[in-house]
Amino acid sequence: MRTATSLLVFLIGCTSDNISSDEFLAALVNAECEQAFACKSTFPATSEVSFDDLFGTDEGSCRSTLADYYDNAAISAAIKAGHIAYDGKDGASCVNGLSAPDCESYWQYGLDYPDACFTALTGQVDEGGDCTIDFECAGEMYCDAATCVGP
Repeated sequence: MRTATSLLVFLIGCTSDNISSDEFLAALVNAECEQAFACKSTFPATSEVSFDDLFGTDEGSCRSTLADYYDNAAISAAIKAGHIAYDGKDGASCVNGLSAPDCESYWQYGLDYPDACFTALTGQVDEGGDCTIDFECAGEMYCDAATCVGP
C-alpha cells in the first residue's frame, strides 16, 4: 500500500488546472508503474506473460518502458505539426482525478481514468492519413505501416 499512498501524494501535488503534455505523460507513466508495483504480489498467476515481462523488474525499468510507449518527443512533434490536439486543462483534470483501485480491480481494468484522460490527447489524422504513432490517429484508429487504420 506504500506505493498507492505515494501515488496519491504525487497526484495531490499536481493540482494545477493546466499542465504541459510532458507533465501529463510523465504523470500517466508514474501512476501506472506505481500501481503495478503496489499490486505486484497479486499479479494473476493465470497470466500468459510474467509480471517482469510486462512491467520490468523495478519501477525504474517500468517507467523507461512506458516512457518509450508515451514517446514525449514524437508526441510533442505531432502536437506542433497539428496531428495531435493537446488540452492542458483536460490533462490536469485527468492527472488530478486519477485513482488507484484495489489490486483485483487494477488487474482486471487498470487504473481508474477520469473522462478527461481520453480527451487530453486527441488524434487529428483521419483514416488513410500518414502517421508515426498511434496517438495521431483520430478516434479508435491506430498507426499501422505509417497509415491510420480502423480498429
